[in-house]
Amino acid sequence: MGRNWAAYLLALGCAALFYSFYMASLSWTVLLAALLLPLFSLLASLPWMVGVRARLRMPGKTVRGGPAVAELVSAARKPLRLRARVELRDLTGQSRRCRTLRLSAPLTLDTAHCTVLALRVKWVRVYDVLGLFWLPVPRPAACQTAVLPAPVWPGEKPALPRAGEAAPLRPKVGGGLAEEHDVRLYRPGDPVNAIHWKLTAKTDTPMIREPLVEEKQQAVLCLSGSPVREQYDKILEKLCWLSGALIELQVPHTLVWEGGSALLETPEALEQALCRLLAGPAPGRCRAVPGAGWQARLGEAEP
Repeated sequence: MGRNWAAYLLALGCAALFYSFYMASLSWTVLLAALLLPLFSLLASLPWMVGVRARLRMPGKTVRGGPAVAELVSAARKPLRLRARVELRDLTGQSRRCRTLRLSAPLTLDTAHCTVLALRVKWVRVYDVLGLFWLPVPRPAACQTAVLPAPVWPGEKPALPRAGEAAPLRPKVGGGLAEEHDVRLYRPGDPVNAIHWKLTAKTDTPMIREPLVEEKQQAVLCLSGSPVREQYDKILEKLCWLSGALIELQVPHTLVWEGGSALLETPEALEQALCRLLAGPAPGRCRAVPGAGWQARLGEAEP
């Protein structure tokens, strides 16, 4: 806007200089036209400027290193100009910066690291034809883009559990009916109705018929972040590959990190968990989950 006013004042000075050296009707007409030009531009543009609305357009997600742009979109007629001041925040890296958006001039987003990029509009203005006057435009809603990792596992692939594998048997808590049983010696506190009377009579020793049930295999991924963005990106790429492989094998698994967890059974659940992780700084070191049937540690997980 300042440059437009500077150009107009320069043109007005030239018109005044022309009038001072050429005392004729033409010079007077030129000077009068230069003086009335801003008012004419405002009056001609005002019907279009009133009621203008704008919105932001960003992709909901992209892959790290992929193309992504933020655009200011409006139904305003040409030659009106719209300009917006926006704040772009990197939620994972905890940084923010201000940028200017214009119609037909998209902002290229930095997708070098896995993160969630949030865009918030501070103000939007619509200008007249000459760009000398402006009116405020209602701010559009904020939007964000998730920069997700690509599934990559460097080196040799790990051994993965498979759905339907035989699970170990364990004593059924509280007793009761079961398809599988084990026979053991009587221990004080065992219920009387669990005594195997026939075997007890044969061995002359109290024996217990103990019901057994399958112990559900629990697959767990322990994720530990890193303050170095490049290392954190590689950890998330390994997570994306490993979780995707387990989902393809139809193995439900739990992702655990410092301060949160998520059950992953579908690609949509994995994507939601990644968005939760990327909406804040990298988590700290995660402790191993005791008793898990199958467990993988990503990053510097604690034992």
